[in-house]
Amino acid sequence: MLTRKQSDRILEDMKPLCEMLKDWRELLKLTPAEAARRLDMSAQHYWQLEHGERVYLRPATMQKLSSGTGIPMDRLIVAASLPVPVA
Repeated sequence: MLTRKQSDRILEDMKPLCEMLKDWRELLKLTPAEAARRLDMSAQHYWQLEHGERVYLRPATMQKLSSGTGIPMDRLIVAASLPVPVA
């Protein structure tokens, strides 16, 4: 679980969901596979989320992300609607 300071750092700028997830994972020093296990999803599913390849997120997935990361649901919903940056 994130500390309040870490959570504030992730949320300070409104970012797309993929960037929020990557920031969360890196702050906790998790591999993508470890992050997926914490969120109770497959490594492939997590990779797709972190790389912005998932367009539609089911409510159950959003709930897993919120409870697993500590990021409030309302912030995740907004972040999921932002465009994914082009590399």
